[in-house]
Amino acid sequence: MKLWWWLIGMIVLLLICASTVIHWLTEYWWFDATGFAHVFRLRLGWSVLCAGLAFVVYSAVLLANCGVALWLTRDRTFVAPQNISSRNSTWAPLIPGITIYGGIGLIGLLAMGAAQRSAQSWEVLLKFLNATPFGITDPIYQQDIGFYVFRMPVYQGLQSQGLELLVWALILPLALYALKGEIRFERGWKYFLTGPVKAHLCGLMSAIALVSALGYWLARYDLLYSPSGVVFGAGYTDVNARLHAYSIMGVITLVIALLFIVSLWRQGFSLPAASISLYFAILLIVGGLYPWLQQSIVVEPNELDKEAPFIDHNLKFTRSAYGLADVQSEEFIVKDNLNVAALEQNAGTLNNIRLWDYQTLLSTYQELQSLRLYYRFHDIDIDRYSLEGDYRQVMLAARELDYDAVPAKAQNWVNQRLKYTHGYGLAMSPVNQVTVEGLPDFFIQNIPPVTTVDIAIDQPRIYYGEETDHHIYTGTSTEEFDYP
Repeated sequence: MKLWWWLIGMIVLLLICASTVIHWLTEYWWFDATGFAHVFRLRLGWSVLCAGLAFVVYSAVLLANCGVALWLTRDRTFVAPQNISSRNSTWAPLIPGITIYGGIGLIGLLAMGAAQRSAQSWEVLLKFLNATPFGITDPIYQQDIGFYVFRMPVYQGLQSQGLELLVWALILPLALYALKGEIRFERGWKYFLTGPVKAHLCGLMSAIALVSALGYWLARYDLLYSPSGVVFGAGYTDVNARLHAYSIMGVITLVIALLFIVSLWRQGFSLPAASISLYFAILLIVGGLYPWLQQSIVVEPNELDKEAPFIDHNLKFTRSAYGLADVQSEEFIVKDNLNVAALEQNAGTLNNIRLWDYQTLLSTYQELQSLRLYYRFHDIDIDRYSLEGDYRQVMLAARELDYDAVPAKAQNWVNQRLKYTHGYGLAMSPVNQVTVEGLPDFFIQNIPPVTTVDIAIDQPRIYYGEETDHHIYTGTSTEEFDYP
């Protein structure tokens, strides 16, 4: 019988992994065909390594803490919830098995989730192991830019995953202690946890506080990516308020971690409870109220003066990123020497100066040339054509099909896939001309397209456009719709 269960389990596992295996195999064939099979093997190897390490660490930590909880309460039996024990006593003997196997299953799911997330970190880890300095330091922390590109993603990933792991390592033993009847509120909130059980949970909360302190230390560097200032990056409030707030919260969190350890030599749970309350109170004041007051009282009344150095940082590093740091600026002196000869010499440029605004022209095209509710112009483009022997700049837009605007009674599979398959034609007008009514002077308009210039439109159907977001079938016996 056990053999059958093992066989069924293997078949289910194969079915679950089938799509992944097929994907990997296809990817390998593609990389191998292009001569980069070694790249695929490197990526796959590090992905499996990251996933395996995450699975082992998650499983080991969670199983170890649950094992400690079961060992500390080995002399106590599982307590069935009151509603189960009162309704059906036959459930009571099943509680231990359900709890143990359910817990193992939950730990397996959590470990698999961590492994799946970690498998995506292969590139981050490889960049960390092959870090290269940029030779440029940031103006706030004086760290090489390579630190933020190669180091920080790994530190942040380990901190967030470690915090998540420790939170689950606290929740699962807490549930076991509750099911074993070890958490007794009848003794009062100060003494509902005592002895080794309190020591175990306080040790876990101390570890959570330590990892949270590391998170505040890393969050200081994240201020360089702050979107809250006048420009992207650290602003006055970030550097003079939030940076201090993160430093203070980091120290406070370390103190709270120490208080959890000190509470091991004190009776009751009052010191850990007071520590948690103190943490949230200081977080509200230092992390929320202090930066808000700094921004409202100090920055906003004189924002340009306060933010000027940080705007300069933004401009400097933007230029550096785009390779524009060495651009020399020179004063351009305007000379009032324009004459008829200069105008005639540059007639081609003057005749193509754009007067129409994109948004205005788009709404005008939609009003005058959509012609039917189910036609739509996505946007306006600018292009250049030789028209009547003259190289002209024009604005144009394709008349695409918006199937959602087709009448509801006509929206069926045949119409969507076989009949309403394409848009039709375009609208084109010069960039610098208007009619006497102030409207575009169309070179191409209407359905079927009517042109006033020497451009022939051989195929007005538009199957591939910016509005195309669903598949259709052409060349069928159903006649495709062009226009009424």
